[in-house]
Amino acid sequence: MLIEKQEEDQEVVLDFALSEQIFAKAKVKDVSSVGLWLGADVMLEYPLEEARQLLTTNLENAKNSLKANSKDLDIMKDFSTTTEVSIARVYNFDVTRKRGTKEKKAIG
Repeated sequence: MLIEKQEEDQEVVLDFALSEQIFAKAKVKDVSSVGLWLGADVMLEYPLEEARQLLTTNLENAKNSLKANSKDLDIMKDFSTTTEVSIARVYNFDVTRKRGTKEKKAIG
């Protein structure tokens, strides 16, 4: 949006955070760079096109991570189902074994 507004030589109204819950509005014109928070209290100033490339790359990486995590979650759900079935089989085997032992004691 900033790149398009800059090309059209228009003012841009931005909301920015002053602190956790305090925001301010600003009208800016002739924007040539933006500040990006990179984490760990680090902020770097980037030219608009580099910032767009960085954010696009980060978005693609986040989408790929989401896909990988979704697949991992599906695998874990399958493992959980398999474990539940195995526990049920062991429980049923134990119940059957105990019944057989009780019947042998009752007969003998």
